Amino acid sequence: MNRVTPYDWANFLRMRLDSTSPNTPIESIENSGWKLVYNDQPNEIQENRDEVGRKINLSLSIGLRLSDDGTIEDVLYDGPSYSAGLGPGMKITAVNGSQFSADTLKEAIEAAKAEPAPIQLIVANGPAVQTYAIDYHGGLRYPHLVREENRPDFLGEILRSETP
Repeated sequence: MNRVTPYDWANFLRMRLDSTSPNTPIESIENSGWKLVYNDQPNEIQENRDEVGRKINLSLSIGLRLSDDGTIEDVLYDGPSYSAGLGPGMKITAVNGSQFSADTLKEAIEAAKAEPAPIQLIVANGPAVQTYAIDYHGGLRYPHLVREENRPDFLGEILRSETP
């Protein structure tokens, strides 16, 4: 491995084999000269994936992935939507009293940052319709990799070797 990139690989591997650190994926990103940050703007890959697949991925905010018609595809275990009682197969029909749309839901998530009231969803589960309250006030969250200029860019070197 030293022929590819000189490094103390024996110590690196021994530390990972002998440790049970829960932060290893984040440490890997940080040690590569980058950091993971979150903000309210979707990254380019997320935005394209959602548009092409006609999906809405809100797993890092309210803990939901759904189709653009409001059908819930996945609920993040122990997230805000899970705690509210939502599950896959249910269909959101209204958000805070307005007809469901991706924009309406995202606007409600952003508005909840400044309001103590939970987000109110009217949800159809088969023939039953029920209101669910999602107590979440953290706004939209999307991941982004940001370059740390004061550290060597190992990730860039790895990716550069993979491009023609």
